[in-house]
Amino acid sequence: MTSRTPSITYLRQRSISDKPIRLCFFGMKHTGKSSLARSAAASLDIPWYDSDHLIASVLPEDMTLRDWYCREGILRFMELEYELTDRLCREQQNQSFSLSLGGGACENDRLMKLCSDEGILILLDAPAEALYNRIIPKGIPPFLDHRDPWGSFLKLYERRMNTYRSSCDVSVSLGEASLNRSEHYMCGQLPEIIARYYGRK
Repeated sequence: MTSRTPSITYLRQRSISDKPIRLCFFGMKHTGKSSLARSAAASLDIPWYDSDHLIASVLPEDMTLRDWYCREGILRFMELEYELTDRLCREQQNQSFSLSLGGGACENDRLMKLCSDEGILILLDAPAEALYNRIIPKGIPPFLDHRDPWGSFLKLYERRMNTYRSSCDVSVSLGEASLNRSEHYMCGQLPEIIARYYGRK
């Protein structure tokens, strides 16, 4: 039975006390990356950015992100997500920020290294079935097999979560908690996360 109570696990211990506070939120689609990253930014009074928004900002006005993804493919999407995240880090120089990234970021080695060099990698972990049930009502996304959407999602989930757990600094297991409860829990953990990795209060 899945717990409704969020919990946190520290997967990697390191010190980046000489850097600005940069929190990079990862996880599967519909784990609440954007909402929790935005709430964390508001709690710390720092800017919030979202990689999907960064990509959308450079697309033609009449093209959706999903349409562009279908036309250009995953490799071009990964390349652009890296390029725009790298640009953000350079343009912000020594500024702190919170950043939510796409669900497939774990398969983008350059992007993962960049985020690890720049800040703390926070994994949002939720049950596969719960995520699938949030995704499907909006239509089968292009990264799933339309002949077997659940089976292909489960394989994708297991592969990506294994990669995320081996790469991230912090894992926040959300269970079946509501979005509001997850946001409240995440914000409550920020002082410990910042103290642990940045040596600051």
